[in-house]
Amino acid sequence: MEYTATAHFATNIDVDDVIEMFAPYHGAIADSRDGYCAVYTVEAATLSDALTEAMTIASRAGTVYALGAESTDFTDDQLKHGQLPPLVSVTEAAEWLDISRQAVNERLQAGTLPGSKVGNTWVIPLYAVLANLDD
Repeated sequence: MEYTATAHFATNIDVDDVIEMFAPYHGAIADSRDGYCAVYTVEAATLSDALTEAMTIASRAGTVYALGAESTDFTDDQLKHGQLPPLVSVTEAAEWLDISRQAVNERLQAGTLPGSKVGNTWVIPLYAVLANLDD
């Protein structure tokens, strides 16, 4: 069975080497808040075996501080049905952007930061916060 693995690394990796290392596993790597995140596929009979294999592969790239795996069928099904993107609160967005909660609220009201109200609470797509990190 095929599993989709996600490994998170600190910044002590050589990205070019890691990209080449994950290529046989249909892998991709991107910056994350605390370093890098790699997504790749592994073949295994069980989830436990997939996690073991995923860790073996990832540990060749560097120090892993988080690891996950799920069946690729499950991942594909979640994406096909429009899984919600990760969402953050106003407080979390303020922490990520290193600005005040009021500044986040002002951006939401002005429409310069996308978000939606759920009841009385704003939720903000994480991708929108990450896109604004350099502002």
